Amino acid sequence: MSTADGDLHQVEADTVFFLSDGRPTIGDYVDPDDILREIKSLNDLRRVVIHTIAIGEFQKDFMQKLAEQKRPGGSSDLGK
Repeated sequence: MSTADGDLHQVEADTVFFLSDGRPTIGDYVDPDDILREIKSLNDLRRVVIHTIAIGEFQKDFMQKLAEQKRPGGSSDLGK
């Protein structure tokens, strides 16, 4: 994974707020299991807290599992 400015591993953040409908459709990883595996791998050493905010009709389990990677974050349900 990379950012527009370079390698994602060099981004210094301890918390991420992720707003999504929880339905991956674009990118290198669109399967929720693949995304969770990659986030776990990237976050093994960084231990970034992930907070998810789900909107609309979304995949609740995926968003909750994403928020629970390594250090428990939070998951907010703003769905229908």
